[in-house]
Amino acid sequence: MRSTMSLAFALAALLALFAVAATAQESSEAESAETPESTMAEEITVTAQRVEESLQDVPISIVTLSGEDLEERAILDVQGLAEAAPGVVVSNQSSTTGEMSLVIRGIGSNTFGLGTESTVGYYIDGAYLPRPQGFANPFLDLERVEILRGPQGTLWGRNSTGGAINLVTRAPEGQFRGRLFASGSDFAAPEGATGRRLGLSLTGPLTPKLWARASGTGTLIEEATWNDHLNEGSDANDGLSYRLGLTFLPSDSLTYTLRADRTDDDSHGNFHLKPGDVSPLSLVGTLSRFYGFDNPMDVHRIAANIAPTSRYEESGFSLHVDKVLGGGATNLTSISSWRDFDSRRRADVDAMPVDFVENVGEYGSEWWSQEVQLRGDGDRASWIAGLYAFGEDGRTVTDTRSDSALFGVWLFANNPGIFLFDPTTFCSLGIFAPPTLCGPAYFGAVAPFLGLALPGTVATGNIFDTVLDSESWAGYGQVDWRLSDRVTLTTGVRYTSDEKQHTQTTVDFATQAPATESLEDSWSAVTPKLGLEIRPRATT
Repeated sequence: MRSTMSLAFALAALLALFAVAATAQESSEAESAETPESTMAEEITVTAQRVEESLQDVPISIVTLSGEDLEERAILDVQGLAEAAPGVVVSNQSSTTGEMSLVIRGIGSNTFGLGTESTVGYYIDGAYLPRPQGFANPFLDLERVEILRGPQGTLWGRNSTGGAINLVTRAPEGQFRGRLFASGSDFAAPEGATGRRLGLSLTGPLTPKLWARASGTGTLIEEATWNDHLNEGSDANDGLSYRLGLTFLPSDSLTYTLRADRTDDDSHGNFHLKPGDVSPLSLVGTLSRFYGFDNPMDVHRIAANIAPTSRYEESGFSLHVDKVLGGGATNLTSISSWRDFDSRRRADVDAMPVDFVENVGEYGSEWWSQEVQLRGDGDRASWIAGLYAFGEDGRTVTDTRSDSALFGVWLFANNPGIFLFDPTTFCSLGIFAPPTLCGPAYFGAVAPFLGLALPGTVATGNIFDTVLDSESWAGYGQVDWRLSDRVTLTTGVRYTSDEKQHTQTTVDFATQAPATESLEDSWSAVTPKLGLEIRPRATT
């Protein structure tokens, strides 16, 4: 109920603010004549080439979804894009770190950890997000989502090998508008869990030259998963997201747009692995059979001895400055961005009612970026040039606690020729064996003679404390040469320089003393582009 009450107070304040602004508008605006609806199809505008242009004029494989499309299809976050965009695959969040993998046309990466970035670039209003944990933020008040398929290294830069996904949020408007949306859902859970989502978006002028926009959404999902071992609910979600925006227009040729957002998410069910989902001879599969854990087939039931938890906070802001130069033929744009996140997670990695593997982690990162673009359009060519700078400071602390004795159980259960043990019945003497000679009891009787530790007596921690300092800068340019009405030649190039410092402290298994390793390296690359666009029919 925390986020629901907070959202109610926030929405009430926003309603009061915009009600005053709307009342102050002149009555002539409300009485203005309505423009007849055009019989022409609405033109879709995208920024795939870092400049607003019609979707039909973009020589790139691109999928675009408007905010209305997202709402109609109930796509609430990036994971829903996989169902709406061909060639896009989005993995579930990692149980231990909260990261997720983006794949476009088979190109992606599942290598997680501080110091690695996604090979599919992820952007919000043109500003890059390096940490895959930030991809999990819910969609809020979006104008559209642009999915660019294929390498985008020249204009988009950092790690856009497989493609790029750019979220474009709705900007403040000069007319008062408001939207209220709500949804509900039922889950086929043992206790009949339900979910509720409530949101509001308001925009309008505070003064003739200062426009504002505010939006927020709250999500409350009850325990949709039941833990049979702990006899309690899991998989709850209590989240609150909001975004504020201001647009200042001091003149007809200059525009400032400031955006700020924050997300607080308290999600508990971050791990849903069932022993039946893995190979029967794997460590988890063997232990599940050995201890007789028959997890139900119901996807809404688990049997773990640790209640998973996940706490996520993210906030950021961006400032866009657009200046028209040279009578409108040239434009100067500046994009400044800052963002950080903090996540705390606890996961029962073995997903069984036994102390085998537990992961506890804290993850945090702060990054900034600054980009300046200059673009122009002439009779025979249009061009864009820019400079880009980026910096990130991050830290992760993880502690993976495991009972190493259970590796002996796995060895014992899968080698009947050595131990005279039948792994299918877990009883060396079949149906005639006393209960004390079957399964875990049998292992407990013979383990001391074999030099194997009993489960629950050996616990080891695997602690990693990692710090990252990353810097990058780039310069780029692209020119579209209109050779004729039907042929356009595109040339472009980007130079990128990266530098990273990575320090990791862990425990030396031999001495049990802390050991620290520091690495530092730098890279640079030139990524050119050459394209030829031929249109069978001349554009109009």
